[in-house]
Amino acid sequence: MKFRVGARLKKGCISPIVARLGPCARRWGAVAVAVAVAALILAPAPLCRADNTEPVRIGVLSFRPAEQMLEQWTPLAELLEETIPGRTFTVEALGFPELERRVADHRLDFVYTNPAHYILLARRYGVTSPLATVLRDGGRQARGVFGGVIICRSDNRAIGSMTDLRGKRVAATGETSLGGYLIQQYELQTAGIDVETDALPSFTGMPHDRVVAQVLEGKADVGFVRTGVLEGMRRDGALDMRRIRVLNRQNLPGYPYALSTRLYPEWPFAALPHVHEDLARQVAVALFRLEESPAVAGALGIHGFGIPADYTPVGEMLRTLRVPPFDRIPSFTRRDVFIRYRTELLTGAAAGGALLLLGLALLYANRKLVRQRGVILAQRQALAHSEERWKFALEGAGDGVWDWNVATGETFFSHRWKEMFGFADDGSAGSVEEWRSRLHPDDRVLRDADLQRHFRGETPLYQNEHRIRCRDGSYKWILERGVVLTRTPEGAPLRMIGTHSDITQRKQMVDALAASHRDYRLIADYTNDWEIWISPDGAHRHVSPSCLSITGYPRQTFIDIPEFILSIIHPDDQDAYRAHLETHHLPIEKADRAPFRFRIIRADGAVRWMDHSCQPVFDERGGWMGTRASNTDVTELVEARTRMEEATRLKDQFVGLVAHDLRSPLSAMLGLLGILADRAAPSLSEQDRTILHRLIKSGNDILATINDLLDISRLKSGQLTPQPRFFNVRAAVGTVMDTLRFPAESKGITLVNDLPETLRWHADPTLFGQVAQNLVSNAIKFCRAGDTVTVFAPEGAGTKIAFRDTGVGIEPERAADLFRPEVKTSTLGTAGERGTGLGLPFCRDIMRAHGGEIDVVSTPEEGTTFTLRTPVTLPRVLIVDDEPTMRFVPRIVIERLGFVADEAVDGSEALVKLQGGGYHLLLTDLSMPNMDGFALIRRVRGDRTTKDMPVFVLTASGGEVREEVLRLGVDDFIEKPVNPDDLSLRIRRLFG
Repeated sequence: MKFRVGARLKKGCISPIVARLGPCARRWGAVAVAVAVAALILAPAPLCRADNTEPVRIGVLSFRPAEQMLEQWTPLAELLEETIPGRTFTVEALGFPELERRVADHRLDFVYTNPAHYILLARRYGVTSPLATVLRDGGRQARGVFGGVIICRSDNRAIGSMTDLRGKRVAATGETSLGGYLIQQYELQTAGIDVETDALPSFTGMPHDRVVAQVLEGKADVGFVRTGVLEGMRRDGALDMRRIRVLNRQNLPGYPYALSTRLYPEWPFAALPHVHEDLARQVAVALFRLEESPAVAGALGIHGFGIPADYTPVGEMLRTLRVPPFDRIPSFTRRDVFIRYRTELLTGAAAGGALLLLGLALLYANRKLVRQRGVILAQRQALAHSEERWKFALEGAGDGVWDWNVATGETFFSHRWKEMFGFADDGSAGSVEEWRSRLHPDDRVLRDADLQRHFRGETPLYQNEHRIRCRDGSYKWILERGVVLTRTPEGAPLRMIGTHSDITQRKQMVDALAASHRDYRLIADYTNDWEIWISPDGAHRHVSPSCLSITGYPRQTFIDIPEFILSIIHPDDQDAYRAHLETHHLPIEKADRAPFRFRIIRADGAVRWMDHSCQPVFDERGGWMGTRASNTDVTELVEARTRMEEATRLKDQFVGLVAHDLRSPLSAMLGLLGILADRAAPSLSEQDRTILHRLIKSGNDILATINDLLDISRLKSGQLTPQPRFFNVRAAVGTVMDTLRFPAESKGITLVNDLPETLRWHADPTLFGQVAQNLVSNAIKFCRAGDTVTVFAPEGAGTKIAFRDTGVGIEPERAADLFRPEVKTSTLGTAGERGTGLGLPFCRDIMRAHGGEIDVVSTPEEGTTFTLRTPVTLPRVLIVDDEPTMRFVPRIVIERLGFVADEAVDGSEALVKLQGGGYHLLLTDLSMPNMDGFALIRRVRGDRTTKDMPVFVLTASGGEVREEVLRLGVDDFIEKPVNPDDLSLRIRRLFG
């Protein structure tokens, strides 16, 4: 026990101690107590800190960063120093473990913590009753109570009340958080719901804003927060209250906050046991007068302190939840049991005595019953002989029962036996000779031998499989089993019983299985492929003989040494082969069965290419029987493909070189012919001018063919690589139609652009323009006066557009060759126009380079439709902002549009993510640490891979920086706070 110097003994505290002593000891006890009190009063050194020069330490539970908490609570220490002269005060912001250690080591004088933690400190370390309870602003008046709030999203109709929380995801700040978890847990437990077992709790850590974000983002169905958090987020502009709904709402008159639970007292300010009561009283007075210093109270974020509240409800709640400090079950001794259950124990002892007397009576009665049971057993033995034949029938597995008197030859057959072979049951007995006459001749010798061995006692049970002829002349396979029951004194059999079981169907199944096995081996052994069946333990259960012709090694080698196959795998393919075994030779029904190609080294040293495919094998019960693998020798195919690819490469290289070398002199020739036509036109005859113009036209046709060849060659060789981005398809097609409108109108053909205004494609706009140019000019070429060329988007096909004309059409036999450059498909147009025949193959190569395709449907004299198709590309947007709440709104807008959103906290992280590619829009703030938005935009616009990426600026800087960022090449400028509808409209305008 610890004493404080100068502490007054309360009235009546000594007399109970003395009163418990005897008459003599009472006098000496009183003297001893008096001496002890005097010694304590006159002691030269106190047991508590009384040195006014030592600072008074106040421990504050830190639920925010320590620096922030120290800055917030330092004004209180300064106020206490002004109020209590001669004393210095320090504030220490501590977490739960450190605060508890400081209290245990007496390194703190006062603590300010939450009610649950105060109960723990008071129970474990004797922290005194609170000096004061904090008062927080709550509407028109300060309040010293708080509670918990249970929230869900307002559009979550699956949750209407607290009983709907079963099986739901629950977000909270932490398991020890009073306002953010324990209060709600207690309220739900009162309603019959255990959060720990009935729901799926997860913990976000402080602050409570994280819990609200989890619910709004759909990562949790329900959230627990402290009262006042929602209203604070709404006041800061971080929460739209219409997006959430409060469960179990408590409408308390005058209470200004949303509430789902009962109310509990606010945080206490308490002194440790060693603090002198004068100092504690002075601190309490200073706390009560804190309202007179509104600047200090405002810095602390509170209204002030009031009289200490009753924290008994908090303790009752913690005790019910079995959380610290009530998580330990108190010891309960046998003496406690006797004191508490004395009446029950005495009653039980009396009942035990009665049961003992009753047991003795029952023991006497049981002995009497045993004697009577002996009489009954003797009577049962008389029935044993007649029950023996049925006992065997029940214990065996046979269907028909027979009983054979070996001495007389008389045989009894059961009703089922006669029914099995087609005989009527007339109650008569048969003979053993008739029985033996029905045995199949081929089975008699073996059957008689098995029977004689049993007669001689060599086998405990007779058993044989043979065929018996039925009444209709057919044979059935029978499993015959029997046993000799009685013998003569010399050991000869007298009586034998047994059963007949029909196994005809089983025999047929065995024969069918054997035939199936022979067929399987026949197919497996005579295949040209190298077949392997690998059991679950890795052994080779079957290897086809063809492995000898493929590998040069006999199949027995692979069966005896399963690891031998690894030794013939080419060294460059061994790692890939092992990885294939680990990922594909597994008991997975839907395993990837794509062929795997590797090389082997034959016994003669030759290298052969194998196509390997495998699949798991299961029995009828779903048990894994291993893996079936097939290896096909594709060496000739691989070599042929290599030769073909080399020939194609040389062909493309040749075409490129020839086309390049022809284009320069041809261009010069056409230029000279043009000059000649201009200068000599007046002196030339009409026939000579016609010849000259035809020369120029033929040269231009040749030059167009060379250009087409160069484009195809560059595309196939990789020199012409698509640079895809989102663009307006209608605008691109409109540009093509504008360039071709004159030749169309000169033929009386109408061009119609019927594409939607919002249609966007993710492709290379330049290459797409070449495809559109080819298709529209081809349509004009084969249309007549009055025909129409229409470009439209087929119904319900967001990644398709079609070019339809009402021209002369194409014959079906020619349509299949339109995209083959090696086949001559060019024909004269309706006005005698000529083409190279390379435009459509080039269009197909462009579409395939984008991962798409081009198709054609045509009917002679009715028209032709070319359809372009590209893969679906989902726009990806990178949001860059150092404030998480500022990234929240754009992310919600982007995900509601069905696009993909990613985030970065500054320009440096954004550049790392952009280097990975795949983004189609950048949304960035300007003011950020490390690398700001200005530097990020310059880097993006200076990089060849991102220079064309659209960039939107989202900033709170206002219009003064608009001109500066627009000069950097941004595509849009949006001021914060961001309007979700406005941002959605701008993004939709970009992506369609």
